[in-house]
Amino acid sequence: MWPRRTAVGPGALSPLSGAVTPATVPRAARIGTASSGAAGGRITALARWATPLSNGGSTITGYVVTALRMNTNGTVGRQTTSAVQAPTARSLSMTLAPGRYRFVVRARNVVGLSALSARSNLVAAR
Repeated sequence: MWPRRTAVGPGALSPLSGAVTPATVPRAARIGTASSGAAGGRITALARWATPLSNGGSTITGYVVTALRMNTNGTVGRQTTSAVQAPTARSLSMTLAPGRYRFVVRARNVVGLSALSARSNLVAAR
């Protein structure tokens, strides 16, 4: 909506553009029920999640999953974070050290990462 300037002076204002809502980070992914991995073989646990209620105005490009190894007093002792998962992914089996875990998930779009999801239920990696 700026007037055009010429050698003779300013011109008429241009028409208004359409309304624009800038994109923002997505809302947090919704955590699902975690489960222990299959007995025998590698030590694994499975995280599950659902899409966020809002993508922030920009398509979800992936998810990042973090396994929180829980101490006996309920505090986080160690974290293992995944690579970015596909935007269509809704679960991830992670190979982990023996222990008890909760998972959190973050959604990602072109603007950035969402807040952490709620923590999952507690599971033992096996």
